[in-house]
Order: sequence, then structure tokens, then C-alpha cells
Amino acid sequence: MSKYNQSSINELVEDWESNTLETDGKKRKEIAKHALKWLQNRREPATAEDFKQALYEEYHIDGQSQENWWRTAVRPVLRDYAGPREAHLVEYKHGRHEYRWVGEPDTHLRGHRWVD
Repeated sequence: MSKYNQSSINELVEDWESNTLETDGKKRKEIAKHALKWLQNRREPATAEDFKQALYEEYHIDGQSQENWWRTAVRPVLRDYAGPREAHLVEYKHGRHEYRWVGEPDTHLRGHRWVD
């Protein structure tokens, strides 16, 4: 599997619409970037608990529980980038609730709303 370059992830997440207040929106986008980069570098599927253990302590919004952080900052971007309707960079396994990076080089980004 090829590596997805960091600047492309930054571009993808910059245009990602999180359904949050503007003040938290920038922080959520930053969390989303770190979540995608972390998943990209992982060689095996990851669960919500894996994301929480790896990223919550360093990348969270003050006063937000781990579960709320997962539901509002990490899971939405993973789900948005999974599936044929978007860039299909993440694969989601419903029964196991696992996420795996499946992104290829920039060819997968052509024609998507995140890339000009």
C-alpha cells in the first residue's frame, strides 16, 4: 500500500465540514488530520479504542470526554472518507467496527471536492 502524502491529508481535512461550532471546528479539523495520519501509518485495522488510546491524550478538546471526542471529532471524518461517495481512503468493517487506511496516491483525489 502506498503512502498518502501529508500535504494531501491537510488539503482533504481543510475542506472537511464538521458539524460543530466555529470555535471547535478548527480544533476538530486538526484532530481529524492527526487521526487520518495515524491510521495511514498503521499496518492493521483500528478500532475506536485504538484511536482513543493513541490520540486522545494529546489531541482533544478541553472538557470533552473520550467518547464525545470519538463521536464528534474522529469518527465523522473516518466515515466521511470511507465509501464510494467520497475519496474512499478509509475502509470500514461494520461488524467489527474497524477502520483501515486504503488510500492510494493522488489519483484517488481527482474530481473530489477537496482538491481544486
